[in-house]
Amino acid sequence: MITSGKVPRSNREPLNTHIFLATVLLLSYFSNRSAAETDVSFAGYVKSFAIAQQAFEIDNLPGSIDDFHTLFQSQNTLRITADAFTGNTVAWQLHYEITPIFFSSTTDSNPFGSNTIESGGNSYRLSDINETLGNPSSSKQLTYQNLDRFNAQFNLESGDLTIGRQVISLGSARIINPTDVFFPFKPTTLNQEYRTGIDMIRFQKPMGNLSELDMGIVLGADAKPENSAAFLSYKNHWRSSDVATTFIHFAEYNLMSIGIESSVGNMGTWFETAWVSGDESYNRTSLGVDYSLSTNIFGQIEYHYNGAGKSDSSHYEDLADHIGYQKGGVFLLGRHYLMPSVSWTATPLLSLSLSSIINVDDSSAFINIVGAYSLGDDVGIDLGMYLFHGKKLEFAPETQNLIVNSEYGSNADLLYLSLRYYF
Repeated sequence: MITSGKVPRSNREPLNTHIFLATVLLLSYFSNRSAAETDVSFAGYVKSFAIAQQAFEIDNLPGSIDDFHTLFQSQNTLRITADAFTGNTVAWQLHYEITPIFFSSTTDSNPFGSNTIESGGNSYRLSDINETLGNPSSSKQLTYQNLDRFNAQFNLESGDLTIGRQVISLGSARIINPTDVFFPFKPTTLNQEYRTGIDMIRFQKPMGNLSELDMGIVLGADAKPENSAAFLSYKNHWRSSDVATTFIHFAEYNLMSIGIESSVGNMGTWFETAWVSGDESYNRTSLGVDYSLSTNIFGQIEYHYNGAGKSDSSHYEDLADHIGYQKGGVFLLGRHYLMPSVSWTATPLLSLSLSSIINVDDSSAFINIVGAYSLGDDVGIDLGMYLFHGKKLEFAPETQNLIVNSEYGSNADLLYLSLRYYF
């Protein structure tokens, strides 16, 4: 299992040299033009994850097939960030990440996730550097790289114009955003500190103290219409509530959404619904509440309806070619979900959290337990556990295939220890 949050991209040509050079020249031009006024800062982090994954269980597995064993994995991520500012008019951003991953056994022997639908079929990147370094044929070691930010932002009188690889997050919900089609995190992603960047031309225009018009063109592989997108979003504060309306045209489909964030008494509330129309139309909706149970304890719960999914686990495999899973940011397989969570700040240095995603349709669940301890201003340590409940995979002798009986029962429990250092 690769839990670093990397979503394998389809094979494509390396980074388009002309686009790369044009961007570098653009940045160099502004840098030389006002070199004396340019302020550059470097930062980043190093994270190391030690992971132990429980032996995989499959019902009705013939004795002639070898049992799966406990797997161990080491993930080590270095992220370097560079930010530059020229007065108040131009800002540049460059983030690069490299992640060597070491496995205790061959990657082919690890079936984790091989029988669940992977999302993120479209990376929404015009072109890219090679995803792996060196010779990926070594099955016990892989090194991923990611040019995750590479953009220039211009502060104009009318608003902010950002060109290049950048990050965007749309939607009002806390856990699952129905509006979010651009590379959302899967719940099982370990490192969720930085959202994956996409290639985009974006313009944000303030419309008042609490209102904003946000629009952009997202460029996918080779800038083909079926791989690209365009969006328009308007946010406004109305009667003590934040209201957002969004239109997205992606992969020749249309998405319309509305989201509301408000409060009822001491509880925070949110509601978001999105309609996708095209050859395969569907609706996704999230609503939830959060509440401070005490000074140090915070809880929330969210309900999500996934109209792109299936209520019967026997049809999960049919979702592989669904537009929502290919290019619409959908990754949940069922229809109805409950997602409770609670966090406790035990001391200024120690925090504990418990969260769960419950598939109501097939009675399976993913449970995430994590404790985070600060060793200093720039150093921290995390200890976490992923627990999965549900009907296990089942081997069908007549077809020699594996049958998925539940969304999360198809996964194996794991324990991880993480050390992080910021510089």
